[in-house]
Amino acid sequence: MLSLISFLILIGVLITAHELGHFVVAKLSNVKVHTFSVGFGKAIIAKRIGETEYRLSWLPLGGYVKLDGMEREFGALEEGEDSDSSENSEESDNSDNSEGRALGDKPAWVRALIFVAGPAMNLLLPFVLLPPVFMYSSAYDEVLSPLMGSVDTGLPAYRAGLRDGDLITELNGERVSGFWQVARAVDDYEVDAPPLKLTVKRPGVDKPLSVEVTPDQLEETSRFLGFKSTHNRIGFQPISVAPDVVVRPPNRLRRGPFGEAGGQHLDRILSVNGAPIKALYELAPALNAAPSDQPITLEVERFKVLLSHAPFFKEVERHTLTLTPRSEWLPSSSDTLAHAGLHPARACVSSIDPQSPAAQVLKVGDCVLSVEGEENSLPAFLDMRLRNNPSEPKRLEILREGERLEVTLNLERVSRRDPLAGELTDWALGFTFSGMTRPGSAIMPAVSAHEEGRLGFAWHKSVTHIKRELTGNLQALGGMFSGAVSPQHLSGPVTIFYLAGREAEAGWERFMFLMVTISLSIALVNLLPVPGLDGGHILVACVEMITRRRLPLKARMALQSVGVALILMLILFALGNDLLRVWRISQGG
Repeated sequence: MLSLISFLILIGVLITAHELGHFVVAKLSNVKVHTFSVGFGKAIIAKRIGETEYRLSWLPLGGYVKLDGMEREFGALEEGEDSDSSENSEESDNSDNSEGRALGDKPAWVRALIFVAGPAMNLLLPFVLLPPVFMYSSAYDEVLSPLMGSVDTGLPAYRAGLRDGDLITELNGERVSGFWQVARAVDDYEVDAPPLKLTVKRPGVDKPLSVEVTPDQLEETSRFLGFKSTHNRIGFQPISVAPDVVVRPPNRLRRGPFGEAGGQHLDRILSVNGAPIKALYELAPALNAAPSDQPITLEVERFKVLLSHAPFFKEVERHTLTLTPRSEWLPSSSDTLAHAGLHPARACVSSIDPQSPAAQVLKVGDCVLSVEGEENSLPAFLDMRLRNNPSEPKRLEILREGERLEVTLNLERVSRRDPLAGELTDWALGFTFSGMTRPGSAIMPAVSAHEEGRLGFAWHKSVTHIKRELTGNLQALGGMFSGAVSPQHLSGPVTIFYLAGREAEAGWERFMFLMVTISLSIALVNLLPVPGLDGGHILVACVEMITRRRLPLKARMALQSVGVALILMLILFALGNDLLRVWRISQGG
């Protein structure tokens, strides 16, 4: 029952908004509107106000607007109209005030605007639906702190002097209280604009620091659709990483202090001289703070493999190590971790698929330093570079046993079956980064309740989400025409029925997100230049604007017939996909 109610609400709202767009622009253009109906078929309730009858009809799967002269314009009654209805007499009954008010009497540009208005309403509707979600949902009562939990050493933030643990307090002279404000400024940054001016508070430093950062533009390839896009990035994330390390010997003949003390690859340091260490950026200061003339006690956590032929069977062990400090890694040292024989493990290989191409060139404990000559230290950015143009071999610089090596990695094309989307193609790296897969490797930053700037937060999150969804819909639609996306991904009413019930059960926020996605899809599909759709009518109007003459009625009727046939085939194909999805879901995927 919930699925039925949520489906009717979803379709009713989206199609009614669509038709309302046509209705409003037609009224503003002085086109006579005979009927505005929510739903199809016979009317449950009908009320005439002025010259327009407003209906609530029995079949709540959409709605329609009947404009004066539509029959003459396309040579057939519009879908949802009854040929024996009394509306046919309405035109003659009101002929005294209908002169020049038929759809065909209006200039081509006016008709184009009327047909554009429907999809435009579906494009605008998400900007009405989403802000209340981010404003009033308890899921967004708290926001991430603008803490630089992890800074990538190869991107602008690090080059500008920012480091792990820095807290951004001001941006371009305005107070900053949440990570979203920094993300908004970076996203909105225009090329050749002045650098972003940041004020940061650094742990252990009393005076605020001022830095200027100019975002880089990084190219990214979408994983399943293959389309490329460019995004502004300064190279940090609010998430801190755990103090996971690998052994970094100064050379093959010497293990370094950490290795000599019994340290192993992928050890997690829990404390230094009894002081707890939670994040990686706390490790170097803790080592520097230890007395230089006394041994340093480290408590570490590591995995012990229980079965050699099944390395995934592990248990957690704790060990105490004793490091002997050396003069070269005093507090003034520029790289305390390196002198202690450590290297952060966040971008290091924690596991490898033995059947993948990666197994031929990588080993557990290897740390990826760069991809195609571009240095990065955060696995998220390395992963993005590896998956950009995934079919091309990737030149990697790695750190292995203290030596820098260069290897060539080929990604492996793999397929997986999704119960809703069917078969999806992806590119597998063949290995995992410790910082992206090991439990507890990501440490979420502090969150705080926020009332100040809540409206700005809601608007930013809404715009960001809509941009992402619109881009995804455009790419999927374009991919179907180019062959990059299988037509089997096309969904019909049965899939929408299933999703409406599932998302409504998950909460009103999820339901609103689904409504936004489908509203954007309706807008884009209706703008396709297919006869019978709004895009087809817009195309005809544009042709008439160019030729400065009306398209003959026979041509319009022929186009309409072709369009109806195409739409029916599309509906049948989508229903076939729906039935296949229902079968896959019933079989458990």
